[in-house]
Amino acid sequence: MVKIIRVSEKEGTHMKQLFNLLLVFVSFNLQAGRVKIYYQHSHFDKAQLIKAIFETKYQIPPSLISIEQTQKCQIRNNYFLEVCVNKDTSLEILENKNTELIKSSLSVFYKGLKNEL
Repeated sequence: MVKIIRVSEKEGTHMKQLFNLLLVFVSFNLQAGRVKIYYQHSHFDKAQLIKAIFETKYQIPPSLISIEQTQKCQIRNNYFLEVCVNKDTSLEILENKNTELIKSSLSVFYKGLKNEL
């Protein structure tokens, strides 16, 4: 026996709003799981080495990691884990207000990531 449940127009609107809210939340979490590696001067080789570490040790997919040259090590996106190889070849983890959310999102790939960074 098949039971037919009718949804009123008002309830349907609430369901659409709930679905849209869920979609925004999922999109936010997907965006929060990215790594951006910046480098100053000609330290591209160091940035590639750091990318390889994220891929091998932390098992982050290469598609979630990008490398970009910069003049200044500073936060550009509050939903990316951003690190920077500065002009002295030191690695800086650029802290932002969502660092814990980002680490949590990336820990899907490697469970120890939250504690190691």
